[in-house]
Amino acid sequence: GYYIAIAGSNSAWYGATVALSLDGGENYTDSDSTDVEAVMGELTSPLGTHKREIPDSNHRVQIQLYDDGDVLEYRTLAELLNRQNRALIGNEIVSFGEADEISPGVWEIGYLLRGRLGTTPAEHPAGTRFVLLDRNTLNYIPSDRYNLDQTLTFRATSSGSGEETTTAATYTGASHTEPAPANLSAHRANGQLVIQWLGVGRLGGRAAYDQSQFFTGYRVTINGSSTDTSTTTLTIADPGPATIQVAQLNSITGPGPATEITV
Repeated sequence: GYYIAIAGSNSAWYGATVALSLDGGENYTDSDSTDVEAVMGELTSPLGTHKREIPDSNHRVQIQLYDDGDVLEYRTLAELLNRQNRALIGNEIVSFGEADEISPGVWEIGYLLRGRLGTTPAEHPAGTRFVLLDRNTLNYIPSDRYNLDQTLTFRATSSGSGEETTTAATYTGASHTEPAPANLSAHRANGQLVIQWLGVGRLGGRAAYDQSQFFTGYRVTINGSSTDTSTTTLTIADPGPATIQVAQLNSITGPGPATEITV
């Protein structure tokens, strides 16, 4: 499915109807109506990139929220790791621990966890979208398997005024895309190359996790040649210098992002 976040451009806004088109806007079907406003805005200062493995305490970024009455709150690291204060900046999902209101509607956030949920840490210029990922203010609309790789066009029409906003996106089935495996390593022994990794599941963590409903195994690619396996280790004849990639497989969306090493 897909999530819809809507906010009005002024205090008079009291709802909208979102319609979906599968033919580039020629024909629409009503998908959902809502009067719940999401916390949205845009960056007024740029945000540099940072590795996802450690908290980003180097960067702070300012955001102009569309509604001056919206509030952003502080969260501890433990709360961030428990999925609080998640936000979308561009196409990157982050979690933020610090939030200070600089002036009415303008907030500065810092202490960021970058690249959450398999998204890619990136640089974001001023003007990039910001959406607080709060389930209470987002609408979820189920989709179908045949929508994969289709361009979906959405039209939001404000209640009362009839003003419209249109946007389009390719539906990739991101909720089914498998995350990258962890702890990929390889060593040589007796003329063989032994490759090992850890699977990353949807539920749980460390050694106690459950894979997704449509998980089907792993794809190991060595110097461009691929092998599918259901185990977390693969032993082959030593090919010499090797670039190794391992991706998790999903029966709906295929291979997810790969973890890569060179040996």
